[in-house]
Amino acid sequence: MYVKYFPVCDFGFQCDVKRCIPKDWQCDGHVDCKDQSDELKCHKCGPGMINCGADKCITQEHLCDGKVDCPWGQDERNCLRLSERNGDEGKGQLEVYRPDQEKWVPACVVHWNERTSARNICSILGYSTANYSRLLRGIDIQSPAIHEKTAIWRFNQNKRPNNLIREFSSCPEKNYPTVQLSCTNYVCGKVRKTYDAHNNSENNSNNKHINNNNNLRKRGDRHKRIVGGVRSKPGDWPFLAALLGGPEEIFYCAGVLIADQWVLTASHCVGNHSDVSGWTIQLGITRRHAHSFYGQKVKVKRVVPHPMYNIGVAHDNDVALFQLSNRVTFHEHLSPVCLPPAEKELRPGTKCTVIGWGKREDTGMSEYEPEINEVVVPVLNRDLCNSWLENRDLNVTEGMICAGYKEGGKDACQGDSGGPLLCHVNGDSETWFVGGIVSWGIKCAHPHLPGVYAYVPKYIKWIEQQIAKYSGE
Repeated sequence: MYVKYFPVCDFGFQCDVKRCIPKDWQCDGHVDCKDQSDELKCHKCGPGMINCGADKCITQEHLCDGKVDCPWGQDERNCLRLSERNGDEGKGQLEVYRPDQEKWVPACVVHWNERTSARNICSILGYSTANYSRLLRGIDIQSPAIHEKTAIWRFNQNKRPNNLIREFSSCPEKNYPTVQLSCTNYVCGKVRKTYDAHNNSENNSNNKHINNNNNLRKRGDRHKRIVGGVRSKPGDWPFLAALLGGPEEIFYCAGVLIADQWVLTASHCVGNHSDVSGWTIQLGITRRHAHSFYGQKVKVKRVVPHPMYNIGVAHDNDVALFQLSNRVTFHEHLSPVCLPPAEKELRPGTKCTVIGWGKREDTGMSEYEPEINEVVVPVLNRDLCNSWLENRDLNVTEGMICAGYKEGGKDACQGDSGGPLLCHVNGDSETWFVGGIVSWGIKCAHPHLPGVYAYVPKYIKWIEQQIAKYSGE
């Protein structure tokens, strides 16, 4: 008799038959298992209710109902989309997610202002420009998509300072009006906002992210990660990409999403491989071993390493591009980072943040981390870095930048390669651009041995040329 064998999860929590997640992911307010068992039967939650953080319990009916119930607002995220495309451009019929039907349906539009409504809906979806809108009638649907009892629109009115759309007061059972939209100029470099579940407003509305001198957001005590950093919450850092190799899809490097079909990474992660079939790019995830409700896995259409990588000077020109086989769909858990202007200068002392799933230490026994970790490091003077490395026959060129501390203690490490060094746009603490790509270093977080990054501003013209060259194919 054949007995199917499934691994035993000795030191974690087993779910979805074969999935094994860390024990501290159970009942932490974030659903990591497809069967939701990690957030069921939690303290203070009744039968069939899911813990979504801070002992708050919800049922399926709480999803996309317009009222923020969970501490991080996850019950009201990603409730709207356009039917055809939601990437660099957005177009199609406006749809709303109906949890009771477990499907997307056309949104009922009763009060539509031709001058402001399209712009405001595009803004909710992440775009700065509305190209056109067209009201549609005669759509035969059995039940209204949005009606007075579904207050998603009240939530979205509170989400923006302007008075967006008056609440849709009523819809007929059939033939209700819907709308088609075209939106462009997706706003890059944004991370999700946190919401106050008690008053439906955004926390710290005047300062959604703390300034460069702090660790991005106020947070409780977190375990130290990366090297000397902290672990990120699920849903943070929607631009980070995981590079997976081979049929087993083994994680080995990181990258960063810069457009709906392009990921920027390091050339040393790519190597000399020309066969794109062995690569998979995973996006929209924070925890690598969790079931991803919002993530997308995409195969690679083309890899474009920098032609001058590692020529003349070791590790120089360490940038590469992946063109994805399909365009990904943007939402609050998956969106592009901004690229800096070609003339952008990252001055010494600038505080930036490096993120990734890399090791916590540079010993051979350590493993890649299961969740994103982040650490703030200052940009260092290039001459200073070279003085620290002069006895090692290594050189920090104009195509590189180094960041870290004289005393060490905070750094990227193995497994963070290809991931982004993220910096704030001048005067805008809510917007991030990729200033560097994790390239190389000697050990991890040791004194006088900072991390070295490919200096992205130097490669902007090359990046733009490659995207223009191949995007039409």
